Amino acid sequence: VYMGPRISELLATGRSAYLQRLVSRSVFMLVLFITPLTFLCWFFAAEIMQLFGSEFRSANIVFRILLLSVYVSVVFGPVGYLLSMSGQEKFVAKASVGFAVLQITLWVVAIPGYGAPGVAVGQLSVMVIANSIYAWHAHRTLGITVLPFSWR
Repeated sequence: VYMGPRISELLATGRSAYLQRLVSRSVFMLVLFITPLTFLCWFFAAEIMQLFGSEFRSANIVFRILLLSVYVSVVFGPVGYLLSMSGQEKFVAKASVGFAVLQITLWVVAIPGYGAPGVAVGQLSVMVIANSIYAWHAHRTLGITVLPFSWR
């Protein structure tokens, strides 16, 4: 959200090289900050879940899978905002509907056999697929790479 107006301004003025640096550095800093926190949460997942009550301790696997899902989102950075601010909102809207259908389908398949861990894996899967497609589309249409290691 914080980058939306800046992305729009840079795209409108044709400063794509500067936008690439801004996106790459922002994502790099976010990943730099969130990685140690993610590791801490991963290793202490059971203890964190127990804060909500002893019956939640066993849900640490779900917590870990959802933690990976959030991490994936951070690694791909503001790719959705980038596409939406660049005139690609129709693509984002259509793709989002497709991802929602995929998410619901995965829930319907996963819940009976796998319960909450299956739902979490479905969430992680859709997060990886959606962000990968958005990142590919951003690179193809805008020439912007959103991953943290794309320092052009």
